[in-house]
Amino acid sequence: MPANHDPPIPHERVARCLKYIHEWREHLAHAWEGQVGGTPDVQAIGEAVDDLISLALLVEKTRRVSPDSIVPLRSVIASAGTVSARGLWAAVGQSASSPILAAVFAATGSGTQMPVPDSVLGSPWVERIGEALNLMSPTGVPSAFIGDFHQLCLARPTEASFFHFGKLETQRRRHDWGSHYTPTPIIEHLVHQAFGPHLDSGAVAKGCPPRILDPSCGCGAFLIAATEMLLRSSTVTGLSAQERVEVIARAIFGTDIDAKAVRWTR
Repeated sequence: MPANHDPPIPHERVARCLKYIHEWREHLAHAWEGQVGGTPDVQAIGEAVDDLISLALLVEKTRRVSPDSIVPLRSVIASAGTVSARGLWAAVGQSASSPILAAVFAATGSGTQMPVPDSVLGSPWVERIGEALNLMSPTGVPSAFIGDFHQLCLARPTEASFFHFGKLETQRRRHDWGSHYTPTPIIEHLVHQAFGPHLDSGAVAKGCPPRILDPSCGCGAFLIAATEMLLRSSTVTGLSAQERVEVIARAIFGTDIDAKAVRWTR
C-alpha cells in the first residue's frame, strides 16, 4: 500500500518544476530588494518570498481538488491591496468555504509582517507558479511536492544568491545542523515498512492510533506521509472531519532546531 494518495510523477518532471519555481524565488527576492531603500534585510525578504510561493502552491493544490472551496489568489491580492505575506495568508483563509480549510490557512500562515511592494504583488508570479506546476502535472499537486519545495527553500535560501559565498555558507549550516533531505519515494517506502504493519494488523482501535514522533522532522516529509497513511486506515473510518483532525493531533509529533522548518511542517 503506497503511503501517498497521489499518482507517481516522474522525478524529471518534479525537478523541472522545482527549477522553474526556484528561478522565480530569486527573481522576486531581487525585485523586492530593489524596492527597499537603505540596507535591505535580504534574509527577511527571502523568507517572505518563500511564504508567498508556499501560499500560491497551497491555493493551487486546494483549487485543483475543489475549485469553489477558495477564491483565486489573484482575486484576493486585487481586493487586499498593499499587504504583508502574513496578511495575505489571512485574507486567503477568510475566503475559504470550509471552517477546517480556513483553520489550515490560519495555522500555516506566514510570520512575515513587512509590506510586500506593489510591484512584487502585481508581477505575474501567481500565474508563473501555476505554469510551473503544469510542467509537473496539469491536474493535481501531490502533497509531497509542497514538502519538496520547502526542502529546496532550506537547502537553497534566496539570500545566498545575494552573496558570492552564499552557497558555501548554506552548505556549512546544513553540515552543522545535520540537515539531510530524503527523496519522497524513499520516505514513502520507509513509512510503509515502519508504520504500515501496525495499521494493517487490525490491532489499532478506531480513533486510537499509535503515536508517531520524528525528533528531527525538518519539513515534515515523514510525518506527512504517516498522516496520509493514517487517514486511509480503519483507525479513522466513519469519523467526521473534525474527529479525524483530533486523531491526527493525538498521533503526530515532531521537533526540529529549525523554527522555519517546524512552521512549514505544521
